Amino acid sequence: MGKYDRMTTAKSKEEKPIKQIDDPMTPSYHDPKDGGSHEAIRKAVRLVGKETTNYRLSAEEKEALRDLVYAFRKQGLPTSENEIMRIALNLTLTDYSENVGKSALVQVLERLNS
Repeated sequence: MGKYDRMTTAKSKEEKPIKQIDDPMTPSYHDPKDGGSHEAIRKAVRLVGKETTNYRLSAEEKEALRDLVYAFRKQGLPTSENEIMRIALNLTLTDYSENVGKSALVQVLERLNS
């Protein structure tokens, strides 16, 4: 069972596991080299997030995030700052779960603390 197979949705007061659909067709956007992680991230981000949080960004980070949203919208790919941040978080979580000590997160944290 993959990491994202355990995710739940709260459509009612009682949380229920998300039903996994076995589709024998490989989507055209599926990259076999990613092991399905991009599809798992897509599914995770498609779920409406109910938890709120705030993070402090530098002015440059916030401007770069706004620029990304604008650039994608101009290309016909509607997105939001929230969606980009959730994709980035899920990419980081996936990278860590697959690579642990060699993950980008660990490498950056080690450099920050050296």
